[in-house]
Amino acid sequence: MSKLFEDGQAPSSELTVTPPQDDIGAAMERVMVSGDLSPLTPMQRSQYYMRVCESVGLNPYTKPFAYIKLNNKLTLYALRDCADQLRRLRGISIEIVDRKLTDGFLSVHVRATDKDGRKDEDYGVVPVGATLAGEAGANLIMKCLTKAKRRVTLSICGLGMLDETEVSSIAGAEIVDVEGKHLATVEAPPKRKSSAEGKRDGSVKVFNEARAKIVAATGAIECKEVWDSYAAFLSSAPRGWYDTLNEDYVMHMKGFGVDLDPQEQSELMPQAAE
Repeated sequence: MSKLFEDGQAPSSELTVTPPQDDIGAAMERVMVSGDLSPLTPMQRSQYYMRVCESVGLNPYTKPFAYIKLNNKLTLYALRDCADQLRRLRGISIEIVDRKLTDGFLSVHVRATDKDGRKDEDYGVVPVGATLAGEAGANLIMKCLTKAKRRVTLSICGLGMLDETEVSSIAGAEIVDVEGKHLATVEAPPKRKSSAEGKRDGSVKVFNEARAKIVAATGAIECKEVWDSYAAFLSSAPRGWYDTLNEDYVMHMKGFGVDLDPQEQSELMPQAAE
């Protein structure tokens, strides 16, 4: 006769069921069809992240990708380390084919060649105004070249995704974590005045005042306080006026022993007609 009771206790009527492991193959299939990571669990997203890194030989622990929600779809976009690793792993060299300034936009045409001799080409485009004079212009040239290099790197490696240099200009894009929690939203940059508008409404007086105070600053702290005090004006000043003040500010801070990061200091703003 079988033993029905043990240690004086009746057997439990509840059954313990072990759920099956996540089917990452099915999860990836859903992602490839829809292009949306939203339906996946955080575990499945992490597995998908690892698989993407593995497929192109990237080290996932250096965080080559991040998550973005765009047009109600959750997907990955490439960070700086992604392009840097890919160029090193694939032996990718990049040459500048052409550079043009047309209608206030700078475009840089680049060509990439990998170690197997495969070639690909792409462009980087940024708004710059009418000229590329001074340090502000040099910063914009570097931004445009960086954008072109990263785009062509992703393209030649077969990664059809956005790079962070592109994400930063997409108003309304939502940066999220692996669980889909909101981290930040890309804001639409304020509209800039034209030079004619600035002259008509008297903004030119504020421009001259700000420039004089930046030049007259006797130290880095004072110089930064002046710059910060004109934040509202700088956000809507004509592109050329902003570039001039930015160049003065960067130059004087350098004179005080403070080297500002040109990639962060020179913000790309909408270009109003001059």
